Amino acid sequence: MPSFAEYPDRPLPEYILGADRVEVCVTGKVLDMGFATILSRNKDLSLEEIILLDKVQKRKPLTDAEIAYLRTRKLIEGRKPNVYFSLSVAQKIQRRAEYTKNKGLDKQYYLDLVRNALTQHGHMERTEIDDLLLSKLPDHLDTKQKKVKVSNLLTQLRKRGVIRNHGSDSKSRWMLCAADGASAQPSGTKRAIKKR
Repeated sequence: MPSFAEYPDRPLPEYILGADRVEVCVTGKVLDMGFATILSRNKDLSLEEIILLDKVQKRKPLTDAEIAYLRTRKLIEGRKPNVYFSLSVAQKIQRRAEYTKNKGLDKQYYLDLVRNALTQHGHMERTEIDDLLLSKLPDHLDTKQKKVKVSNLLTQLRKRGVIRNHGSDSKSRWMLCAADGASAQPSGTKRAIKKR
């Protein structure tokens, strides 16, 4: 019988254990060669870990116990259900870009993007801020989660006194606060000077 090491480009079967039977499901698509090769060559991984990492790759749900186990072995990162390969695993299977997309960037990067955009444009609607940030947020988040993240970033800037909403909840118009040291007007716009 051929072993997994002989055919690393083929996906691992999935096992469904029942009380009186075992089901085996084989996916028909070819796995990423780098992923399959590292799994077949890495002597540090147990069969259980290989099967669990395969579930992570296929974005199959993991139990809390499985997630806890993979975390203790430092094989995954992220929050349930959006777990992804850890930095060390991503580097070994040459998925560095995917790791960074999943991990996301430092929160300050997103805050600075909003501040810089408001400095350049003077004001922005929420849909424009969404356009600015959604594609830059981690790939493992769905659209709803990304919008919540944007709301949290705007709330953080508002509570710090950096920005304020000059519109309504349904039609927001975000601007920098004058106390932030930046002009609340678009660049290139001159202020009217009051004469006394």
